[in-house]
Amino acid sequence: MTTLKRLHALPIALGLALASFATSEAHAEEESALVTSPSYDRMPDRNLAIGAILGDPTALDLKLRFDTHNAVQVRAGWTFADPYRDRVVLMADYVYHFPIFYSQTREAGLLTPYLGIGGKIGFSERPDPVTVGARVPLGLAFMIREIPIEVFLEVVPGVHVVPSVDALVDAGLGARFYF
Repeated sequence: MTTLKRLHALPIALGLALASFATSEAHAEEESALVTSPSYDRMPDRNLAIGAILGDPTALDLKLRFDTHNAVQVRAGWTFADPYRDRVVLMADYVYHFPIFYSQTREAGLLTPYLGIGGKIGFSERPDPVTVGARVPLGLAFMIREIPIEVFLEVVPGVHVVPSVDALVDAGLGARFYF
């Protein structure tokens, strides 16, 4: 595609993106009002969780929710299947939850897909003692209404940037207890 054709397509793409953003913002405000309503009072009160994720990496997990949508998750664990194998890893991610299924799941809990961005650092005694990478967590979390437990499934594509550029894919199933 020539540069001129790309420039003509730019206003259309921007218009579609803005329309999509405006629609999603209106929907998010509506859902946010539902989630923070008195009928679902657990979310604002319980914002710190401890848990674990099984997969690669397998790790202990700490999550701090700032509100219904925004959270930070920090993990420390062990990876065995990435290109650098057998490493202690530390990960930190900012994640944004989309409570789009609230009306369908509110009796049982809160089902929220999420998307984030973060980093990963690994340590070992091998020839490449330190690895550093960027991550994009994609997940689905379910906060059980009757007990303060959240179960989640996560796939995390990314890229190692140190010691060389390599693909990174983490995945796992986990659970957290909120207190």
